[in-house]
Amino acid sequence: MPQITLHVNGQPRTAEVEAQTLLVDLLRGALALTGTHVGCDTGQCGCCTVLLDGQSVKACSTLAVQAAGRSVTTVEGLARPDGTLHPVQEGFIACHGLQCGYCTPGMLMSATCLLNENPRPTEAEIQQVLERTGKSRPEDQLDCGACGYGTCRAKAIAVIQGMADPAVCIPMMRRLAEQRSDRIMDTSPNGILILDQRLNVLAMNPAFRALFRCTDAQLGTHVSALMDPEPFQKLAAGAEQRTDLTATHRKHGVVCREILYKIPDDQQLVGIFINITQTERERESLAQLRRQTMAQGRELLEHQIEMAQQLTRYLGESTAKGETLLQNLLKVARDPAEERGDETMKWLWDIYTSKS
Repeated sequence: MPQITLHVNGQPRTAEVEAQTLLVDLLRGALALTGTHVGCDTGQCGCCTVLLDGQSVKACSTLAVQAAGRSVTTVEGLARPDGTLHPVQEGFIACHGLQCGYCTPGMLMSATCLLNENPRPTEAEIQQVLERTGKSRPEDQLDCGACGYGTCRAKAIAVIQGMADPAVCIPMMRRLAEQRSDRIMDTSPNGILILDQRLNVLAMNPAFRALFRCTDAQLGTHVSALMDPEPFQKLAAGAEQRTDLTATHRKHGVVCREILYKIPDDQQLVGIFINITQTERERESLAQLRRQTMAQGRELLEHQIEMAQQLTRYLGESTAKGETLLQNLLKVARDPAEERGDETMKWLWDIYTSKS
């Protein structure tokens, strides 16, 4: 079994280890430094973090032989020999930076490493972080404490030292969400109108302004100045949360599909207006063409029926006249023969008077 020597918390230590022995097992076993905890055992949680030559490493994914001849610092080595706590330890106590405490040793070691890299951020670095989080002006630094730090400035310093995430800021997240919603309204191809409970205009997007030919001068006015307020009145007074209808706004020359709904928590009404004017015009043109085609077809059919009736009448009259004429001709041709009792002309009479 190979033997290795390493410096642990400033003291040389020698131990026999197998090639596959993990550093965390060496520290907790042969060296009896149990402040380094084992958490996930997969190198994710960081409970086993120690400093190897001043850099943070996870002892559960580092082999003991990799530490041979190197310096290892554990949580037991942070305090001074006289028992005085390290500033990071004092800071964790002062700021209540722990919960159950099991992962605290790893956090202490990671924070120490970060502070060693940048112990005193400059004013320019602090201002840069404040600007990045939208707090460059003193009035924007609310010091609400939602991030866990007492002031926005303290949070900025922690961000520089790698101890905090700049995105973990409730006011900033709310501001970004509002900016995203504003962008959605500004870029939507559909008109969006927001009213209060009294049906006064609170907001409208550019598409709505273009659709109804209005400006911000209508903000604060009653919706009746723009359109018939009845659909919004029914929505506000009724139990339904949503209404879907098609309306023609003759004053503005548009036809819209309108989706109206409530936001009860904010006591607001929202209308989404989809311009279907061109679609309705095309539909009306098609309907008109269909009506015209049907009328022309009906007229043509009636004309053909009338022509057929006239032809039938003319043919009937012609046939009757022809039959009369033929009878007269046959009578003239037959009379002399009948007087003589001659039957030679009888066949001609039968041919022209036969109905089959």
